[in-house]
Amino acid sequence: MIIRHREDVEFQTLDGVTLRGWLFPAAQRGPAVIMSPGFNCVKEMLLPEVATVFQAAGITALVYDTRSIGASDGIPRNDINPSKQIGDYHDAVTFMRTHSLVDPAQIALWGYSLSATVALSATALDARVAAVVACAPPTDVGFPPEKLPKILARVQKDRESVVAGNPPCQVPLFDKKGNTLYKIAVPISDSDHDLIRQAQAYGPTANITTSMQSYYHIAMWDPLKLMPLVSPTPVMLCVAEEDGMCLLEEEKKLFESFREPKTFYSVPNKGHMDFLAGEEFPHVMEAQIDFLKQHLGKKRR
Repeated sequence: MIIRHREDVEFQTLDGVTLRGWLFPAAQRGPAVIMSPGFNCVKEMLLPEVATVFQAAGITALVYDTRSIGASDGIPRNDINPSKQIGDYHDAVTFMRTHSLVDPAQIALWGYSLSATVALSATALDARVAAVVACAPPTDVGFPPEKLPKILARVQKDRESVVAGNPPCQVPLFDKKGNTLYKIAVPISDSDHDLIRQAQAYGPTANITTSMQSYYHIAMWDPLKLMPLVSPTPVMLCVAEEDGMCLLEEEKKLFESFREPKTFYSVPNKGHMDFLAGEEFPHVMEAQIDFLKQHLGKKRR
């Protein structure tokens, strides 16, 4: 897909971190969608293709790197902190509310994988959000009980090391068998494994390691406690029926926990990493645009 006009933008978070991204301005003033990439991903991965579709449909799109990732500031690098990322979504809303092309009453959030659950959490805490689209949101971001003691021991060893003046420990996203430190339904498949490794092709800002403290931050986050607060904001869940990281039945349970208005869209024969690609992509985007146009601008809570 040809990338349309985009602008380099940056904005400040409440704690003074500069986040950088791209704005895909629509042809006229109206709704907007704020997008951030998945776990440890950079904005160059998939999001521009999605943003240009929104842009062509008259929805201004902001795509940004989360803190410590890609072009955005933040140290240590590749430090995944969902609680901070929730606040960053809120600061992105504040930034977009001042843009001349954006109706401040028509701002939606969009997330994929981990950022989908973060977007849902941010929506739960911010009545300024007019709608949310969550693509393949993990419902359980904890750790297998048998792994947790060892992980926490490594976390504390790293904290002691950093306090002593050493650089933060960086760990691979997964081992040679496709296993991760955090909880997923099954080990990452060979095809997903390859797709993640291909992230390095997106340039020097891409990195397939994360800080050890990322898992400390994740251990302290319990997103399911926030999910009841998402309603009555309109919510759309887009899921892959063959997702091995986020099981379809668990996604359905999450969807059932929301009140109306809500929309569920499932993509057959697709997994976690590829369901927004291929011949199904235009149909998924058409459904998302229909959802946003139906709900943005309506009187809300």
